[in-house]
Amino acid sequence: SDGSFYAGSLRGRVLELEDLDEDGLPETYQVVSDEIPTPFGLFAQGGEVDALAKFALIRLSKPAHGGQIRDATVVADGWGYTDDYHDWAVGLERDPAGNYYMALPCQQDDRSQAAAYLRGTVLKLVPSAASEEPRAYHIEPLAAGMRFPIGIALSDQGDLFTSDNQGNYNPFNELNHVREGKRYGFINKLENKDGFSPPFESPAINLPHPWTRSVNGLCFLRTPPGMSATTPHFGPYEGHLIGCEMNGRSLVRMSLQKVGDTYQGAAYMFSRPVTAEEANFEGPIACEVSPQGDLYVGSLKDSGWGGGQNTGSIVRLRPTGDLPLGIAEVRGTATGFEIDFTAPVEVDRATQANNYEIRSYRRISTPAYGGDDQDERSERVLNIRLSNDRRRVELQLGELRAGFVYELNVAALGADGAALFPSQAHYSMRAIPQ
Repeated sequence: SDGSFYAGSLRGRVLELEDLDEDGLPETYQVVSDEIPTPFGLFAQGGEVDALAKFALIRLSKPAHGGQIRDATVVADGWGYTDDYHDWAVGLERDPAGNYYMALPCQQDDRSQAAAYLRGTVLKLVPSAASEEPRAYHIEPLAAGMRFPIGIALSDQGDLFTSDNQGNYNPFNELNHVREGKRYGFINKLENKDGFSPPFESPAINLPHPWTRSVNGLCFLRTPPGMSATTPHFGPYEGHLIGCEMNGRSLVRMSLQKVGDTYQGAAYMFSRPVTAEEANFEGPIACEVSPQGDLYVGSLKDSGWGGGQNTGSIVRLRPTGDLPLGIAEVRGTATGFEIDFTAPVEVDRATQANNYEIRSYRRISTPAYGGDDQDERSERVLNIRLSNDRRRVELQLGELRAGFVYELNVAALGADGAALFPSQAHYSMRAIPQ
């Protein structure tokens, strides 16, 4: 609220970034706290910073005159953990009522029941009455069955989403709509017993591997309070999610479509692919929109996670309003798809069926790592209708298949013949819209 900018590192530091030359871009930092076990989530308000460590949520109180944190208080704890590198606790999201949301990666090794307690679970931390609890927050489990839910984001409508990583039981990278009491697809080692077969909730969006390899941090692109309420700051991407693709050094974008009482939607590239030699993100792991409407992306290259020199960086992206011609959003319909574009397309190109290449497929969850495409089918475009403003096409296909992923590739549709960006979308047809 006071304009302070904080970042955490896997090496246990909480950093306060500072803009000493007043050019609007923080260029230096001071360490305000260290030796915190992997502070994977931060929330700052007033003179306090809540840091989510492996074993607890810790409240750091900052002196009025600045400098190092003097007081650290555990305000929530109680989940299981070990000294395993991957036993993180991740978050934090906070709702208007003051509740926190966090997630715990899974349990795949041999450990005690106590050390496995609540692993693979999304938790709500609820403020406690002072006379009722020994901690400032008490734990309410929301949903289980997560593998590595590194990203967590809360929509303006109060819907909670997490990312999850592809691997055993997860044939895709995932965006999950978290609903209380639901069970998602991963099974912890201690749970993996004969007869354990609860109903599993499907992901809202399946992000194919290796198109994405490790989707982690999440945030919504939304106009910050105080900015124009009539002109969306992020244009046609307003309300979409950004996902941090660490291995590919890139960002993906996701749009949501409400169908029934849950969500499905599509994924697209947000940043352009680069070669290993080209400058880009170091390894995106976290993202957030600032009060000024800038998108900040935190990256790392860590020796314990895919190999690296234990370096990190923060990059600021500032919207200019100048978007290339490309796919803005794909939505499912009862007979096919609607595709919105960022600018008008050419009539002759947009109404040719051979400019749309569509296939559908699915993958089956198994204990094995990943999974192959199954029941693949090329889809035929039967009819095309272009809107009067030439920014939307409606595609009619044959029989649609619920539970399948549809990969859509669109050819150049602009007057200059240049390739669209993005030109590809991956839509998860969880249910057929009616």
